[in-house]
Amino acid sequence: QLRAQAEDQLRIDLALDQLAADEHIHVADAEIDARIEELVSNSSAEDTAGLREFLAGASGRHALMHDIERRNTVARMIAIGEGNEEAEAPAAE
Repeated sequence: QLRAQAEDQLRIDLALDQLAADEHIHVADAEIDARIEELVSNSSAEDTAGLREFLAGASGRHALMHDIERRNTVARMIAIGEGNEEAEAPAAE
């Protein structure tokens, strides 16, 4: 059961990665910076400076980049599925 779920998730991840590549979906640094500010401002953490530092670090930025790219890819897939294939893929600035 777990193996089948893992295989399904891997196939989904690979398909989304391929769609992102095919549609030239990239994440701009400004998108990551905006997401960091959004997360910090919505946080109830007492140590917002520590949270900002963590998110702005290499691993935090990479995780946010991956999350934003995945969201943009899913949005693009939905647009294509709805027949809105001419909609522009989210562009990096």
